[in-house]
Amino acid sequence: MTDIFTGVGWSFGLEIDRMVFSEITKIEGIKLEADVIELKTQSLLGQYTRKKLPGRMKSGTITVTRALPLVGSTYEFTEWIQKVFQGDMANARRNATVRVFMTAGPAFPGTPTGVGPEIMRFMAFNCWPTTIEYGNFAAGDTGTLNEKITIHHEGMYALGVSDSTQPEF
Repeated sequence: MTDIFTGVGWSFGLEIDRMVFSEITKIEGIKLEADVIELKTQSLLGQYTRKKLPGRMKSGTITVTRALPLVGSTYEFTEWIQKVFQGDMANARRNATVRVFMTAGPAFPGTPTGVGPEIMRFMAFNCWPTTIEYGNFAAGDTGTLNEKITIHHEGMYALGVSDSTQPEF
């Protein structure tokens, strides 16, 4: 009988230009996509043909939600979007890496805080934020204050950890 490994309980992390962000609760929009080009032609006999061809890599959008930390990198996202508002795109465009880790188990003794080895990473280039949304404020609420940031990028690659052919940004 074959064991089925479904990948339950993955851990993940976010790094933007070598700055690691904590308190991440959700990352959405990890998608690799290419344009599709439809080529329509006529043969010598007048027969209509249609063929689909792969186009260039598409840009995309990543949404990151995190519990707003009380100390540390609290204002990093806010300072980053301020650069966009000021038109300073040379400093606003940054590269982001989403790392995926196996959850540590009996096979990975001694790993810190239950995080196993990194198994994959997604690298997005020329990222910049367009929206920061804060959670609702409600009287008597005891939940965490969340920060949700929408980040646009100009392309994304999926890489294995041992992949030595990392793209140049």
